[in-house]
Amino acid sequence: VEPLLAGVQSRGLLPPARHGELLFARLVADARTVAQKVVGAVGAAGPLPHLDAAVDLDGFKVHGRLNRIWPDRLLRYRCAKLKANDQLKAWVEHLVLNTVQGEGYPCRTMLIMSDKAVLFEPVAAAAEILQQLSELYWLGLTRPLPFFPESALAYATAKNPWDISKACAKWQDGYNDYPGEGNDRYFRLCFGKQEPFDEEFDRIARLLLVPMLQYRKQVKL
Repeated sequence: VEPLLAGVQSRGLLPPARHGELLFARLVADARTVAQKVVGAVGAAGPLPHLDAAVDLDGFKVHGRLNRIWPDRLLRYRCAKLKANDQLKAWVEHLVLNTVQGEGYPCRTMLIMSDKAVLFEPVAAAAEILQQLSELYWLGLTRPLPFFPESALAYATAKNPWDISKACAKWQDGYNDYPGEGNDRYFRLCFGKQEPFDEEFDRIARLLLVPMLQYRKQVKL
């Protein structure tokens, strides 16, 4: 990847001179680490053909294509630290995979990030959960819903689950004015500067996260 340095510099994506070279080297090292994890998880097996999904729910139709599926798992990865959005996206695809249950295809999903990896186990009631998510998505097209991924996940996974102070900690600015989730410009446009953690936030957080956390486990690579 070293020959890419000149192109990245010419596009103005790095600081100038030696500083940019050092930053590029660190990015390359991070990418190689993630790549090694992915290669180790894949092993010698080759990927399966893509899986076309056409799911008919009550009032909804879900169509799409799942790729990067290996004999024992659907695989997702990104060279970044694990975020709530990464898990939610992989979870939705995992539900589709388990709803379709293509012959010869696995029912597990692995998400590999630079700092952590998680595995989603087979879900028996995947269609019912996907139905709930579709209804919530439809409602979200009519008005902003008070769901904030990082704050909600902290709320659900605290030592004492459903501790609203953990959601507040993610929402507010942190050490050295590190921006909290409440600084998101779209959240501020819709909900203002006040902490919007009401009963609806609690309901949506539980609806979205309780099933996901039930079937999620962290794995070491």
